[in-house]
Amino acid sequence: STLKIQLTAEGAYGSTISSYLVTFDDKRYSSSEIYTDVIKGSGDLTINAQVKDSRGKTGSASLDISVLAYNPPTVSNVTVQRCNEDGTRNVSGGYLAVVFDAAITPLNNKNSGEYRIKYKQNTAAGYTDTVLSALAGNYSVTGYQYVFAADKDSSYNIIISVKDDFPAVEKSAFGPS
Repeated sequence: STLKIQLTAEGAYGSTISSYLVTFDDKRYSSSEIYTDVIKGSGDLTINAQVKDSRGKTGSASLDISVLAYNPPTVSNVTVQRCNEDGTRNVSGGYLAVVFDAAITPLNNKNSGEYRIKYKQNTAAGYTDTVLSALAGNYSVTGYQYVFAADKDSSYNIIISVKDDFPAVEKSAFGPS
């Protein structure tokens, strides 16, 4: 995330503001209105502001804010295996079971999430794209299994996508023939 910081200052006795300095998250900015770089820190952070007027006099203010720690979504422990329709392992089954773990940072339950699976036969042009609505509202997924019909003589490309309010993360897998 980033912040928009606006400073309002007036010089005393007819002076004008000649410079602005804002320090935040180990960065320095020199304007009355700034947009910070992406915030790297978390916890209680302080915004420090200083202005100087045309007479060389300075004024300062500070503001403490609380920033929640954030990590991008993750997908891990992906396995793909042949199975029966019910997900029971069967090396000659007509289905594929994709099992994975995933996580989204909750951000006090204000971060939204979407889990998707995309799959196609190796030789196919386009993917079947499915939103995993059963996972809606979950921030941590362990051992989720998705089963789909898969031609016994074909290999498959599989993509698991996890998206929150920030950029999506995708993990690819290969389905055996």
